[in-house]
Amino acid sequence: MVGLSRFKMTQHVTTNVWVEIDGDTARGEAYAQANHRAPGENGEPDTDYRWGGRYVDRFERRDGVWKFSDRVVIHDMDRVVKVTEVWDPPGLGFTEGSHSTDDIVYREWGKQPPPGGTP
Repeated sequence: MVGLSRFKMTQHVTTNVWVEIDGDTARGEAYAQANHRAPGENGEPDTDYRWGGRYVDRFERRDGVWKFSDRVVIHDMDRVVKVTEVWDPPGLGFTEGSHSTDDIVYREWGKQPPPGGTP
């Protein structure tokens, strides 16, 4: 969490998951994308970082429970962009997210983050 604390907002998405089971072992692949927004310094605009890749995994069933036994993270693409424009269409009423306890989710869940959420 220390590394992510320098960003104004972050988002990680995992999609297109497939798993092939063979007895008590399995292998799989999942696509992943991470987006991070770093605040600009000295009047500079914010910077968006996007990373795209894949997780190639092996799993084992131990005592009836499936667990990861190995993961290789594959880097497929990245992009770094200075934020000179933001999408803010009038009338849609979006609530701005925050990478802190000021985010609306903390008001909705009280002082604790939601299950699986980050403090």
